[in-house]
Amino acid sequence: MDIKGRITNESGEAVAGVSVVVKGTNNGTTTNTNGEFSLANVDSKAILLISSTNIETLEIAVESRTLLLLTAKTKISPLDEVQIIAYGTTTKRLNTGNVTTVKARDIEKQPVTNPLLALQGRVPGMEITQNTGLPGSGINITIRGTNSIKNGNFPLYVVDGVTYSSQLLPNLGNILGLSGAGMNGYGNTPGNPLSYINPSDIESIDILKDAEATAIYGSRGANGVVLITTKKGKAGRTNVDINLSSGFGKITRKRDLLDLKQYLQMRKEGLSNFNQTPRSSDYDINGVWDTTRYTNWQDVLIGGTANYTNAVAAASGGNENTQFRIATTYNKQTTVFPGDFADKRGSVSFSISNTSPNKKFSISLSGNYLVDNNGLLNEDLTKFITLPPDAPNFYNSDGTLNWALNQDRVSTWFSGNHPLAVSLREFEDKTQNLVTSANLGYQLLPGLIVRSGFGFTRLQQSQITTLPLESFQPFDRQFIKRTAQYADNFTSTWQIEPQLDYHKSFGKNTIQFLLGSTILQTISNGLIQEGTDYNSDLVLRDIKSAASVNVYSSVNSIYKYNAGFGRITYDYDNKYLVTLSGRRDGSSRFGPENQFHNFTAISGGWIFSKENWMANHLPALSFGKIRASYGTTGSDGVGNYRFMDLYQAGEIYQDTRGLVIGNLFNPDLAWEETRKLESGLELGFLRDRISLSISYYKNRSANQLTAYALPSVSGFGSIDANQDAVVENKGWEFQLNTVNINSSNFRWSSSFNITINRNRLVAMNPENYSIDKRSIGHPLGTLFVYKFAGVDPQTGVYQFYDEDKNVIADPSAIVGFIPIDLTPKYYGGFQNSFSYKGLELDFIFQFTKQLGRNTLLGLYPGGRQNQPISVLDRWQKLGDISTVQKYDSRSNIFQAYDNASRSDVVWSDASFIRLKNLALSYQLPIALKRAMKMQNCKLYVQGQNLLTITNFRGADPENQGNQSVASLPPLKMITLGLQLTF
Repeated sequence: MDIKGRITNESGEAVAGVSVVVKGTNNGTTTNTNGEFSLANVDSKAILLISSTNIETLEIAVESRTLLLLTAKTKISPLDEVQIIAYGTTTKRLNTGNVTTVKARDIEKQPVTNPLLALQGRVPGMEITQNTGLPGSGINITIRGTNSIKNGNFPLYVVDGVTYSSQLLPNLGNILGLSGAGMNGYGNTPGNPLSYINPSDIESIDILKDAEATAIYGSRGANGVVLITTKKGKAGRTNVDINLSSGFGKITRKRDLLDLKQYLQMRKEGLSNFNQTPRSSDYDINGVWDTTRYTNWQDVLIGGTANYTNAVAAASGGNENTQFRIATTYNKQTTVFPGDFADKRGSVSFSISNTSPNKKFSISLSGNYLVDNNGLLNEDLTKFITLPPDAPNFYNSDGTLNWALNQDRVSTWFSGNHPLAVSLREFEDKTQNLVTSANLGYQLLPGLIVRSGFGFTRLQQSQITTLPLESFQPFDRQFIKRTAQYADNFTSTWQIEPQLDYHKSFGKNTIQFLLGSTILQTISNGLIQEGTDYNSDLVLRDIKSAASVNVYSSVNSIYKYNAGFGRITYDYDNKYLVTLSGRRDGSSRFGPENQFHNFTAISGGWIFSKENWMANHLPALSFGKIRASYGTTGSDGVGNYRFMDLYQAGEIYQDTRGLVIGNLFNPDLAWEETRKLESGLELGFLRDRISLSISYYKNRSANQLTAYALPSVSGFGSIDANQDAVVENKGWEFQLNTVNINSSNFRWSSSFNITINRNRLVAMNPENYSIDKRSIGHPLGTLFVYKFAGVDPQTGVYQFYDEDKNVIADPSAIVGFIPIDLTPKYYGGFQNSFSYKGLELDFIFQFTKQLGRNTLLGLYPGGRQNQPISVLDRWQKLGDISTVQKYDSRSNIFQAYDNASRSDVVWSDASFIRLKNLALSYQLPIALKRAMKMQNCKLYVQGQNLLTITNFRGADPENQGNQSVASLPPLKMITLGLQLTF
């Protein structure tokens, strides 16, 4: 059959030069200037493939039609896509600030429960580290380095316009790692606040970095801002989306430890080196334990399989005036540890928006409620992988714990503590998270809109942890009282942000004014109690059954914050751009004299590619922009009531509890201030198929809020005060995006980014003894260690250099003088995306150049714990040249080992390249989906942490930290899924 047709865009305008091809054949044509086309000899069941550089590709079933009137969606350049900024939107083309956007399509490709993990390797200037491989584990995040010496360096989180603080709750758990600022009085606490935001509900995440982007947030923007926008309904038919996935996780790699023969040889050699014999407590070599029995404890403790299950169901739709979306999610994750312990969570979210028929009045409501039940073991079993390989079985034949009792009925486990005793100690953690927002807007006059945002968040946590008698060795039970701890904590925040927005265009000029105010209050309440002396293990959950109850800790605080802010944006001919912004903040965390502070910023941009002379001389340059910004942000992150005299409960005397001073009055406590300077160059080539962004930044944070050391005669160790200390972060960010191939059936695009940041302490008050003066000129957190000189060939003991390069045996009389910089030299990511017909493949490599703490020297070789195989290169006889000193089973030369562990030898290259994510999907053909009455049917497989390339000698280069306290590394995850839309 012969067919004819016409293609127009959303405005009804004809689209010329569009390719129209019968799919799977060479039969094709292009549209004329009127958007018309004709094709002969077309099968009635054929599918037409319609594509062009300026429209979205379409696949249209002919279905025996001879006339096709089609509307194509205009393809929006990445430069013109909407970009979320503070209190508004812009485009990348017109933005004078530095903002990076990550869309839902990238977030959804990763099997993670914390959306921050989906950003690893994707955002220039944003360093993200996962602390452990446990569900809900802590995540360390910094944007352009560490600004504050003492206070939190975490960014501000904003969810649908509602402040979502990094403040976390007190926690009885030991398993989730540290991240986020804790409730007042608790410091850092386990977990991460974003783990309670469902990734499947997120439409986009925008990261604001420079002064122009963050200064309008004032004191809360010094460390960057993370704007999270959740999914909303769209006009059109009602869609039902279902996404089901299931998978498994394993550790990325195991450590190379001594086998049984090597271990026993090490223990015996450690005794013979000092003419000693096994003691009665040396159960691993004195015959109490079976020395022919070998167990690889890595296989037993962390060699299991973690299961992952996720289910999402959503319905969305609406008409021109009203749109809605409602969704629910269920997620369950287990660990690689023994037992069926799991973290389970469920959530429900909704959004509804309405615009009046005359388009003047608008209202939107959204909410997200999540419940997390964490039933994991309250201990990371990774620390037990160095158990002696001849240690006994964990369980008896009847399934009870094997306490491995000796002839005196005393447990032969270390200090009588069974590694799996924690499995008998109940740990229950229930967390509820609620985020709601409402936005009202009304157009008073053309271009003049008054609006107001209302928000409320509440994070609530209830925990119980028990210590039943059966979890202690039988001999100790006669001396121990049963105990349990109960934690009930919440933090809630409400905010109101009225705004007035005016937008006016005249000729080539566009100007926008924004005025607004923020009123915010956070209430924090926490109570942790401990009950003791229960008469049965069965009643440990009931605090009323305790013979005595102690208040372990409590918090009751209110934080009040208000601000006024404004922004003026001017644009001439989409070529010359200027933005001015300012904010005046008020905080209850400072005394009356310093409660308010001003923060301002100015930025400008020049789109030089629009100049006629540029277009004539460089036709390949499709876009070029220079931008620059300068401004101030700050911090009030000192905590509540720190400027006041505070009293706290003291000791009990004659049945009366006294009061003691817990904090000294400081009326001069004031704001930290960060000055940010940035310049950037953005280029696009070949119709923006190649885009390059280069940014240079320099941030200086002064008036640091620290603990100022006091003489001991004052009765206090320190007082919170502002110090004349300056912290600098400066560096470069590069991002390159390319569309390598873009044909009708095949597309290949790439993205590369790298960040080079340099952090240093520029200056400090010489009278402040709370900061190591050697740190001046070095990055914050720099360690100063001894200089290692190897093993003395004569004695077999470690030796060191002093500052004059003399070899000495004991460096304890001097101070460490070798600086160890733990900040990464550079980090970034490399992403590739391929699509061919219904197939899509996407993968991203994350890389970091850094130092890390290795396991070269082992854990005091000769002692009663297994060691890395590196300790086999030890001193054995006079004249030996070795890496490790002679074995010692009695701590005869422990001081030398301790000195070596504080030297430069334990720090080495921990750089790595990691295949962070790989996603492969297949979209069913259109004809088949229509036959199944589906709009979408996609099968996919996703992988996380699939490959790591590193020379690091340790557990895992990402969370290497202190290798003497082992933690479970991030897991290798593989999931299979099915996504349907009806």
